[in-house]
Amino acid sequence: MKIKCFQILLMLSMTITIASAQPVNIPDPQLALIIPNDQASLQLMTTVHIENSNIQDLTGLEHAVNLERLYGYDNSISNINMLAPLTKLFVINLHENNIQDISVISNFPDLAVLLLNDNSISDISSLTNLHNLVGIDLRGNTLNSQAYTTHIPQILSNNPDMLFLYDAPIPEPGTISLLSLGCIALIKRRKISLKTS
Repeated sequence: MKIKCFQILLMLSMTITIASAQPVNIPDPQLALIIPNDQASLQLMTTVHIENSNIQDLTGLEHAVNLERLYGYDNSISNINMLAPLTKLFVINLHENNIQDISVISNFPDLAVLLLNDNSISDISSLTNLHNLVGIDLRGNTLNSQAYTTHIPQILSNNPDMLFLYDAPIPEPGTISLLSLGCIALIKRRKISLKTS
């Protein structure tokens, strides 16, 4: 009986070892040079530095389920949806990429630092449910009007002590012309008042 139990335990441990050592598909050749290509090694990672490496695809990184810090700035990354399982992330630095959709970031409740400046982001609604933020940089993105009227105030309300960097909204074309006309009218009034005084 003891020998049979031992054999069963041995088979189970071998199964677990084989499963955890399974190879991981990493299609991006530059990423494949930097991170390990087996699940067991990826699961041990808590920090990844892949910045300035000409990376386009993060597929494979989703197996790094204990990842806390991701530094991948200055690449050509456009899709970050595969990061959804990485719920322990609290630092994301992906500035200077081609990211548009950041809806996956709502999966990271412990996120504290988010650096996404110089991307192609317009919708930031996914950030409104985060409550542990201490710093966000969204400069160099063309945020939509809802970002300014609704989402930024809500993000700041949820994280009152945070540092939030973003560009001022671009005025509507009609607003610019009205503003210009207002400035011209003010200048003319001042000239007239100077002549009469």
